[in-house]
Amino acid sequence: MLAKTIQQCHSAHTALLTLMIGYVLLAFIYSFNTPPFEAPDEYYHFAVIAYVARTGALPSDDQPQDQPWRQMVYHAPLYYLLSAGIAAPFDTSDFPSGYPLNPHAQIGVALASNNLNFVEHVNDWEGAALAVRAVRCFSIVLGAVTLISIYALARAVLPDKQEVALLAVLIVMLNPQFLYISGVVSNDNAVTAFATLSLAMLVSIMRRRPTARRVLALAVVMALAALSKASGMTIYALAFPVLLWLWFCRRISWQRVLLYSAAIVLAWALIAGWWYGRNLMLYGEFSAARMVAEATSLRSTIPDVIGELRGLYFSFWGLFGWFNISAPLAFYHWTLLLLGFIVVGVLYGIVRSKARAEDRAVFAVLSLYGVIFIAAWWQFNQMVQAAQGRLWFPLLGVLALGSAWGLSKLPSRTPVLVLLFGIGLGTVSFPFTLLVPAYTPSPQIPVTEWQPPAAAVAMRFQEPWSTDECLILWAVPPEWDHTPDSPINIRLYWQSLCRMTGYWSVFAHFVDTELDQCTPGDNRHVLAQVDTMPEGGRLPFPAFRPGGVVRDTISLYPPANIDLTREWHVQIGLYDAGGTFMRAFVSGTNDNNITVGKCAPESIVLRLP
Repeated sequence: MLAKTIQQCHSAHTALLTLMIGYVLLAFIYSFNTPPFEAPDEYYHFAVIAYVARTGALPSDDQPQDQPWRQMVYHAPLYYLLSAGIAAPFDTSDFPSGYPLNPHAQIGVALASNNLNFVEHVNDWEGAALAVRAVRCFSIVLGAVTLISIYALARAVLPDKQEVALLAVLIVMLNPQFLYISGVVSNDNAVTAFATLSLAMLVSIMRRRPTARRVLALAVVMALAALSKASGMTIYALAFPVLLWLWFCRRISWQRVLLYSAAIVLAWALIAGWWYGRNLMLYGEFSAARMVAEATSLRSTIPDVIGELRGLYFSFWGLFGWFNISAPLAFYHWTLLLLGFIVVGVLYGIVRSKARAEDRAVFAVLSLYGVIFIAAWWQFNQMVQAAQGRLWFPLLGVLALGSAWGLSKLPSRTPVLVLLFGIGLGTVSFPFTLLVPAYTPSPQIPVTEWQPPAAAVAMRFQEPWSTDECLILWAVPPEWDHTPDSPINIRLYWQSLCRMTGYWSVFAHFVDTELDQCTPGDNRHVLAQVDTMPEGGRLPFPAFRPGGVVRDTISLYPPANIDLTREWHVQIGLYDAGGTFMRAFVSGTNDNNITVGKCAPESIVLRLP
């Protein structure tokens, strides 16, 4: 019997190790294919880390809206303090100036087709970008801690069901959102890891007689969770009821209960208490949640419960970038099928189970944690829109265990295997089918291998602070079929002659030249417009290589109900959307269809066919 038990443990550990290797590989693939700062709040999280690495102190909260860290200055600092030690050896002096924000970024637009990038990328493998990638490795380690903690929690809850523990790990490992967040800079990785580990240790103490060493270790890990993020405080709502249960049911002495309670309080006071005490003195509240909400954006309307729960579900399973890269709809349907089987399995298991008193107590503790955590999240969601799946990740241990237990109760495992295999295919493919296309520009063509289109007219652009005309736009007549609701497709061929330094935006205006009276500030002639960056935001002008050609297309939708028998024009130009709104100079030879603007000489006017 002992030999069989040892063999089973060895087999389980081998399987867990295999899963962990798979997790690390997948997390690195997601991380590698996500450019720096292209994950929710990564830019702001790293701003705190870079400041701590340079100064050795946390940033001031005097004017958080004017600083690159924004609301992160109010977050508990453990993740930032630990990450600063990783970022310190790197030169982060190019942050944030070397990573200008994309003024046309489609933040939160899940079906956006362009400008998915939050910042403009020129070189993602030097300076602060390297520091970001190094800190991401730390996040991957924290994700591994989460998975191991889920395994430990499952073994503590169901000691004789190692296959359930492995299935719980597999379910989380196949969640593409977990892999994605685990591979980026986010304090959610820290609170998820320490909260899940705390829960596993707490249940383990319930299953085994508590000792001073175990309680002290639990107290430290709980304090680390609290110092990672305010949501980490939720675990404290369980600790003292569990100690009372141990006193009442396990007959440990009240002196030991008081001693263990004092150890938990003391560990919190020494490790995390200073931060919460500081919040109370500065802001008049314990967690600074109100300050975080105000620095983000307070709600002005009542939450749309159905809509936000839908967004919560989607972003729990897979909503990448700045909430603007969604998985195929079929993937979410696949996860809903899995959820349906889980619910059926859980209900079937509850009906057939004959739980002991101790098992019911463990179930009550896990359920209490879920209820308290969701209630705290919902309260925060009343102040600011927080329907983001990663904010529920500290619940992953409970959710994964419940899911694995429910699936294990089904009479047939075939549907489960098919569903997990389908989800796994999506998880493995998303870095290549979603992330790479979203951020990778088309290759620049050497000018020696390219010929301008036959109808193209060369228009030269010059940056106002330079004497060189570094850019040629080979403009061609737009394509339009003159039918209602059809886009005007404007083909652009940018030829780079020398390096440009400005992060110029491209504007395309649908104009009525008869209304253009050359009056400054009068824009009545602009009937429709689109503003973007080259290659849909993927290739800013400073990333153009001299001697190369970039092919691009802009689609402009004209206003509805226009007179299709009239002559219309499109106006093209470059301007600084980052604040100055200055335009780049234009020079060229007029053509019958393409001319330099008469009233706006910093633009090109194309006659529509």
